[in-house]
Formats: sequence, structure tokens, C-alpha cells
Amino acid sequence: MPRREWRTAIALALAIKAASLLCLYAGYRLVPQAGYGADLWIVRPGVSFVDHLANFDGAWFARIAALGYRRLAAGDYDLAAETRRLRVMDQLGYDQARWPPAPGSARFDRGYGYRHWPLLPGLIRAASASGLDPVHAGVALSNLFTVGYGILLYYLVRLDHEKKTAVLAVALSQLHPGAYALSAVFNESLFLVLAAGAMVCARRGRWWAAGALAMIAAVSRIDGAILAVPLCYEWLLARAREDGRDGFAGVLGASNLRRAFHGFIELPGVWWALLIPLGTLSVIVYFYAITGDALIWTRVHEVNVHGHVNWPWLMMMETYEKGPEIWMKELPLHAVLLLTLVLSFRKTRGSYWAWMLVFFLYHASNANHSYLRYQVQCLPMFIALAQVLGRWRWLAALALISFAALFALFAALFINGYWVA
Repeated sequence: MPRREWRTAIALALAIKAASLLCLYAGYRLVPQAGYGADLWIVRPGVSFVDHLANFDGAWFARIAALGYRRLAAGDYDLAAETRRLRVMDQLGYDQARWPPAPGSARFDRGYGYRHWPLLPGLIRAASASGLDPVHAGVALSNLFTVGYGILLYYLVRLDHEKKTAVLAVALSQLHPGAYALSAVFNESLFLVLAAGAMVCARRGRWWAAGALAMIAAVSRIDGAILAVPLCYEWLLARAREDGRDGFAGVLGASNLRRAFHGFIELPGVWWALLIPLGTLSVIVYFYAITGDALIWTRVHEVNVHGHVNWPWLMMMETYEKGPEIWMKELPLHAVLLLTLVLSFRKTRGSYWAWMLVFFLYHASNANHSYLRYQVQCLPMFIALAQVLGRWRWLAALALISFAALFALFAALFINGYWVA
């Protein structure tokens, strides 16, 4: 990509980031704060705009960085003192962090710290060592990662498509209705910059670098191991093209898979792919080392009323039964991804299509009500959407305006403490 286009990519990522933060700040100033009738830190008077960027899960990342998993679970700290130091502390969070639950107590949302994987808290802790406040460090890191992601996504699209498609893909990805998470102390932006970097390395044939970045991404989020699917597809595609084959039939054909198997047993082959599950395994080993329970992250998920999986159609029905305040912001997004899968079949890159399919099946099978921001992680959806919408300028404009309007709505709700995802 020419140097001038790198400047375009950087300017685009910075401009959208500035617009996103400005939208969040406008919501903070103009929309009244939520009222919970309890002493929750996010609804206390005088909480700063930057602190509000650590709403909900963001506070947990800051708490883990400052106190660690074990102290949060044991309650072994002075809540009043830590509230003065961190600000994002309250009695509800203190109770939710405790693990195991006391005998006879309600088991909803306990051990909450163990539901958040350790890479982002570790980076916040490292940044805090330089003197930064944990919340401020988290906000700075999240926004830096988002800018990096925007630049890498632009480059990734330009490997296959023209400039206008790259611009549209970046704009859609960072003005998605749940993209407020890319400005908050959440780990979506960290995962995405690593995922985009891994895919760029794969496209350039740097397989060990791709595997290493995907391994690190798997330490950031439980579903980071999904990256093994598009990366291995790219590796198979490279083998198929050596014989002049392409498409799903060529990549997944018996002769190419046999050749891939020989490539696996002959070093270096595809051994780089084994790095990816090592990322997940390292988190499991870490949790075992500090708790004695390698699967504690599954225990605390299961005690949540929404902590289970089932067939996608049953989960969709369950989402609908949660009421319109949930399904109206989730089911349409599932439909957008499903429609994108249909319309982009055999039109978008095979690795991107496979990535979208696995992403859809994973999240459609998982009972949660945070899909609004989870879908932001589906990097290939924005590439495929930009391809499909780019054929009709009016439709691309309509989609972008719709995304931006919904982003403004949910950003204003999020920044003021209304639960949106």
C-alpha cells in the first residue's frame, strides 16, 4: 500500500475515533444519568466522563488490574479505601466478586472477576506501573488499540478491494451500534487489533507471526480460539493455489487436505497453528495456579442465570422471551450477520466467510444478552458488508447512517449507566 494511503488509513481511524469520543461526551453532557436506587458507583454524582468509560465490565478490568483475582474473590481489601483510590468500586461489586458464594446465599453473579480473561488487566497493570491511574490507563489502551485496529482493517481490505470499500468497512466497524465498547475499558479493541494483525501476517505468509498474535488474542477473550478457523483456511488456501486450485472445493478437497496433513507432520508445516490453543491453555493453567480450579471460569459462568448453551434456534427463542428491551437490540443484529453470510457466499474471501459462520454459530448458541457489543468483534462481517453494500451507493449510505444513529443512541445510554450490553 502506498505511503499516501497509509496516511489516509491513519487519518480515517483517528477521525472516527475522535467522532466516537465526541458522541460519547455529548451523551454524557446531555442525557440524564440512570437511577438504580442503590449506591452504585456509575450513578454517583460527579463521576467524570473518563471514569464512565469504565462502566460495567470496564470497572472489572480496572479492579482486577489493581487488586487481582484472588483479593477480589476473597474480599480481602478495605472497600472504602479502594473506592477512594479506584472510584469504580461499590458494595454490589464487592459482593459479586466473592467466590465461593456463602452457603445459602443467592448464587446469581458471583465470582465475577473470573469471567474476565487476564490479558487486558495485565496490560492495564503494566501501564499503571508508570504512574497512570488504572481507569485512565485502561481508557488510553482501549482507544489506542482501536486506532491500530482501524488502520490494520483498512490495509486488510485493500489487499483485495478498492479504496472506497476499505473506507466503508472501517466506518461500519467503528460506528456499529455496539462500537461504544471500542472506546470503553473493554477488551474488544485489544482482541480486534490482535486478530487483524494475525490475519495480515497470514495474508503475507508469515505463519508463525500469525499464530503468535492469535495465541495472544486467545489470552484476551475466551472465544479468541475462533481465529484458528480463518488462519488455517488461509494456510490451506496457500497450499491449494500452488496447484492452481481455489474456492471451497479446492481448499477443502481431499487431495489438498492430504497434502496439508503431510505439511503438518513435516516441520515447520502448520505447527504454528498449535500456538493458538496454547493461548487458551495458558489462561486455564493460570487460573489453576491461583485458585486450584482450572475451570473456575466455567463455574462462575454457570451460576449466572444466562450461563448456558443450546441449539441456536432455542437460544434465539430464549432471547425473544427476555422481552423487547433485549431482543430488539440483539435479534436484528443476528439477522444482519445471517443475511451477510447468505449474500456474501462465494463472493467474499473463503477465510472471512468461514470466520463469520463460526462466529454466528458460537454466539447464536450462547445464552447472553451482550450481543450488541459482541458482534463488534466479527471483523470479517464488516469487510463482507462493505463488499455487498458497495454495489449500491444509496444502500451503503443508508446502512452507515443507520449504524451511526444507533451508535449515538447506545453510546449515550452506556455512558450514563444504562445497561445496554
